[in-house]
Amino acid sequence: MKGRLVESAALVVRLVDSGEADRVVTLLTEKSGLVAVSARGVRKGSKRYGGVLEPMHRLHVTVEHPEREIARLEEARVDAMRLAITGHLEASLCAGYWLRFARALAHPHGDDGALFRVTDGALALLDANPLDYARLEHLVPFAMLGAAGYAIELDACVSCRKPCPPDRPSGVDGRRGGLLCRACGFASTVLSPELRSVLRQAHAGAFAPLDPSGRELAARLAQDVALQHVGRTVR
Repeated sequence: MKGRLVESAALVVRLVDSGEADRVVTLLTEKSGLVAVSARGVRKGSKRYGGVLEPMHRLHVTVEHPEREIARLEEARVDAMRLAITGHLEASLCAGYWLRFARALAHPHGDDGALFRVTDGALALLDANPLDYARLEHLVPFAMLGAAGYAIELDACVSCRKPCPPDRPSGVDGRRGGLLCRACGFASTVLSPELRSVLRQAHAGAFAPLDPSGRELAARLAQDVALQHVGRTVR
């Protein structure tokens, strides 16, 4: 007798071989957060899954007992194929980074619908224009942080709550959660007003252009925030 079945949109965020023919597939699902499922026979071409259990693509899955440590994958089909990403090396690397970042932020069996939608939407943007990977790569994680409830404070000091004028440079400490005024401590990273505006927009899902130095700073800041909240950086 089957247990509880849940259908959901999903993204593959991890694949681990198990035995001679199976895989344990970690899914970021819209309805049940992070779910590890057993895909039996998938490495021997099981018709049940039809070769669809690959990253990048949006899937529609049916999972039995999604609350278990390892659930059973009953069915999977592709809802959105992202062949433009898989055909472009840099875009594929960028998408892989986003999926690892999403897996780090997601909660097992939790309410991560917003994180799923941000990640899926970013993949759709990248698939529409793979050459846009350089602009999107280090901004999308800020949208993910916002969706997961880890948005950094970009308007006021996280310690004393003193507002930072929008036209002034500001010190920021990702491990402390945002801006830090001089009276409350030393922040080794300084955001220009322009970059602060871009990052604020990214939290809301709008991705403006970034120059190379801005991309490097944004990448480092996102890693600091991830380290603070999930205990590790994401590479």
